[in-house]
Amino acid sequence: MKRPKIGDVIEIPTSKGLAYAQYAHKTQMHGNLLRVFNHLYDSRPDDLARIMAGAHDYWQFVPLSYGLNKQIFFVVENISVPLEAQVFPTLRYPNAWLSGKAESWTLWDGEKEWRIDGELTPEQRKLWFINVATPSYLVGHIEEQWIPEMDPR
Repeated sequence: MKRPKIGDVIEIPTSKGLAYAQYAHKTQMHGNLLRVFNHLYDSRPDDLARIMAGAHDYWQFVPLSYGLNKQIFFVVENISVPLEAQVFPTLRYPNAWLSGKAESWTLWDGEKEWRIDGELTPEQRKLWFINVATPSYLVGHIEEQWIPEMDPR
């Protein structure tokens, strides 16, 4: 199997339709970072370039080669990553826990980290988590139309 390339458009079959993501970044520590689009389609859209040029719903690290080799995901096209998505996103992870709620957070922009004590702002709650999802976990999130703001922490 070919190695995935930055810009690859990934088709993700789900029980509720086809979803799409775009491979946008690779890191040493977490691997392949996808821009995920939650919209579901009955069949492959004719103009994936238009969709990829639009806003995505969230970022997700995924073992992309594994998903492709197991035919959970499929590369259907390669399209340039939009300029605004070429900048590595700021991501978040919880630090301390109290009754299932994070007491503080760390934000990471791919190079540096900084701590946020207490509650996140509404804008920070939209930031995706620093975690690597299995392909099936990603499919489940897409089927549920999950977005980061839905996390109760």
